[in-house]
Amino acid sequence: MVQTIQARDVTLGQLETHFQLQRVEDEQFFPEWHGDLPELTDWQNQLLEQVRSGYFNLLKQPPLLEKPINLPVVSPLLFIGQFYLSPWNLRAESSVQISAQDEERGIIVKGNLDTLMITTGGSFLFLKVVKDTTPLYAMSDLFGIGNRQNGLGDVLKILKKLIYLSISANLE
Repeated sequence: MVQTIQARDVTLGQLETHFQLQRVEDEQFFPEWHGDLPELTDWQNQLLEQVRSGYFNLLKQPPLLEKPINLPVVSPLLFIGQFYLSPWNLRAESSVQISAQDEERGIIVKGNLDTLMITTGGSFLFLKVVKDTTPLYAMSDLFGIGNRQNGLGDVLKILKKLIYLSISANLE
């Protein structure tokens, strides 16, 4: 009998168990989030501070829901990173269904992709998964707006690098 589980109901522990997903601690596995990141301009840093201020203003007015966070945090982050300008071609997310099946255990995990690795707007975590004989994954540090230093600068640098790497790989 095959059991179907919605992705929103799946825990990382379940994925590790059912799909033999293994976490990698070696920093060489996922250097994209901390090595050789692009610099930001003073203008970009000033705007990121304004985004941070807007986020803290929103915290005073709960509830903090996905759409209200998307407008003052995620959208400006994309604007400041200039992802709306050429050569980038940013589009609204389309409904893409992901399905992973473990036939031996009779489990199917289904779900839709969400933009920017699903964020609360206050915290960002990057994840890398490599499909190998044994699927491997690693996580970045947690970047937060509430840190003493605005973590949005690091988030923007990482986004710029990941997108650059993605475009470079597609050109090869």
